[in-house]
Amino acid sequence: MKYPQIHISYNQPLTDIYQIYLKHAPHLKTSSWQKWQPVDTQTVLKKIISLKNMWEKYGPSILKAMCEITEIEFKRSIIDIYVVNGCNRSYASPIIVHSGLPLTALIDLITHELIHVLLNDYFGKHSDNKLRTIMKNLYPNETGTTYMHIIVYSIYKYIVSNVFDKEHYKIEIVNASKHKTNEYSKAWEYIEKEGHLAIIKKVKHELLKK
Repeated sequence: MKYPQIHISYNQPLTDIYQIYLKHAPHLKTSSWQKWQPVDTQTVLKKIISLKNMWEKYGPSILKAMCEITEIEFKRSIIDIYVVNGCNRSYASPIIVHSGLPLTALIDLITHELIHVLLNDYFGKHSDNKLRTIMKNLYPNETGTTYMHIIVYSIYKYIVSNVFDKEHYKIEIVNASKHKTNEYSKAWEYIEKEGHLAIIKKVKHELLKK
């Protein structure tokens, strides 16, 4: 199985955009971002070198575990990861992460967003794709954010439990609890109750149906 090349780089234009956004977005007016100050670019570039080294160490195992548990392949041969000096959340399309986070947190974020890329590219981004429809039917009382993150976090838990350790995934439960919405935490509640492997097995079973 071939895995994509992951290109990690600093993006100055996106950094400029986000630094303006963080200071002027209405919903961030009372947030800690108003007091935040960017570090110098050289510090960010050094951080990216360390991030690349860490990805070289763990990235191949992460991609291998991701494709093994999902039984699907990436459609892209190259995936860009843009690191910016200031960003209040990560994104999957394109993948954007904040340089201010610890290296382990950045690897976790990249893993999370790569799962989104894998699923979106394979099943499509439209709201009625087969995977979204299955997740909605399995968890009809939940929002799209919750039912899609039930499968994303289940895959994530499998990956980090195999690449790092069995307790590593709990970092993401803590991060989920910090969101302004409880939709992410609710996804983890289902995973803790049903088990990540059981959820993945259930979803695969539904996908095989015509």
